[in-house]
Amino acid sequence: MTHRVIVVGGGCGGMTAALAAASLGADVLLIVRGPLGIGSNTCLSNGVFNIATDEESFIADAGEAGKGLHRPRYAGLIAGNFTRAFDLLRTSGVRIAATHDVLVARSDPRDLPRGVGLVRDLAAAVNRTACITVVTGCLVTGIIRDGDRACAVRCVTSEGREKIIAGSAVVLAAGGAGAVYQRNDNQATILGHGFRCAALAGCELRDMEFVQFYPMVIDEPSLPSLMLYPPYPDEVALFNNTGEDIRHKHGMETLNDLVRFKRDSFSSLLFNEAKNGPVVADFSAVPEEQWHRYPLPFMERMHYDFRKRRVRISPGAHFFMGGVPVDDTCRTNITGLYACGEVVWGLHGANRRGGNALTECVVSGYIAGQHAAKEKETRSSLRDVVRPVKSVHGGDTDSAAYRVLRAEIREAAWTHAGVERNGPGMREGLQRVNELEERLMALRPGTPVLLKAREDLAAAVMTVKAILTAGLSRCESRGAFIRSDYPETDDIHWKKNSSLTYDEEACRFDVSYVDAG
Repeated sequence: MTHRVIVVGGGCGGMTAALAAASLGADVLLIVRGPLGIGSNTCLSNGVFNIATDEESFIADAGEAGKGLHRPRYAGLIAGNFTRAFDLLRTSGVRIAATHDVLVARSDPRDLPRGVGLVRDLAAAVNRTACITVVTGCLVTGIIRDGDRACAVRCVTSEGREKIIAGSAVVLAAGGAGAVYQRNDNQATILGHGFRCAALAGCELRDMEFVQFYPMVIDEPSLPSLMLYPPYPDEVALFNNTGEDIRHKHGMETLNDLVRFKRDSFSSLLFNEAKNGPVVADFSAVPEEQWHRYPLPFMERMHYDFRKRRVRISPGAHFFMGGVPVDDTCRTNITGLYACGEVVWGLHGANRRGGNALTECVVSGYIAGQHAAKEKETRSSLRDVVRPVKSVHGGDTDSAAYRVLRAEIREAAWTHAGVERNGPGMREGLQRVNELEERLMALRPGTPVLLKAREDLAAAVMTVKAILTAGLSRCESRGAFIRSDYPETDDIHWKKNSSLTYDEEACRFDVSYVDAG
């Protein structure tokens, strides 16, 4: 077969990896579930990239945010490849401008998130590249190995068929899992498929207990669950259920600094304020001229009078710091299997600095794509195969059981693995998730839509089990991981990274620890 690189995921990391591999002449298959870029979290992002040209400062900054649990070597790898990676994007036609101490994606028109402009530019670059083929409508459900080497991916097509796609290298760019939570600001399909594929293939998952919550996510029943995009005008106020000004009550600094540098403590504060009733954001004092500046025009598209009406907000699951360890080429422990973006562990530690997510997507995507393109052609006898999936024929056609299970999984994640946790709650959550998994395994989907729904639920269940298993063992609070029964950070005993390996026969994760760094 030809020298083929398979990229799984069509967000910033996946599209960058595809462009990087294509720049070295590889034949690239970019597999996405829906329209290219639109179904990714990149599309919903604020389009901000931290600049990483000063390696020493970048490593130190990541360590400060991550409370000492980041991997300095990987942070240095991101900084060392920053310029080359962004040069590739610029030469591909992606519009990025420097402003203050960050880079930002161009947003045209101004009443859309910058992430929309970013994915449009990336998708246009991908579609212009002759050696990249975009395969849409396929949900990747597994990595196939030939001995110790990744040689193919297993997919479910929109027609309900199983498709095996062979290649010389695979780049896993499937994102995180924020949508496993009842309250989140992710796309609805971001449910941990990348984590599941990696764990089932034999990769370890590190630091899965560390989930970042964005403090200010819209929680108004009539509105979509989206983050309130920064920057925030100074006039924006937050009020609790009794009408107290939360910023004045707690002596807080500016909202923009809080969401960039102290997301964990700010989310915890708002979470506790909301226990007595809704927390609201008030934009009524924002001057008229500000409403013409990004991102406020986007808010006015929502058919909600933010100028006069307060809006309910809540912390929402936003980003996973944990994931798959990679080496200096962004290769996992499996030959031929690379990873990039949010599915990767190492840069963020116990919490993430705002702006580092998209920077990591671009740079790790660049590294993974470049090195995947250099993999030797596969010697496996496996070839592309398309065949029916047995469970689709004669199975369930009613979606009610799937909707109920999804709601229960998300509620369990929010209640037992949310902003604040404790030992009894996590143990109860793990028991609940195991029971939900048993119900899931009894389902027999009879349509392509339900087949994908079952795969979604399987990824969500496995991800929540990983969060709870790692969380139960960590007896401290650190960064985005807050335990009410262990409120202090314990560097003596817990300055180390959790490591999960999946026992497929027992359907459970086993946890161990490695020294941080």
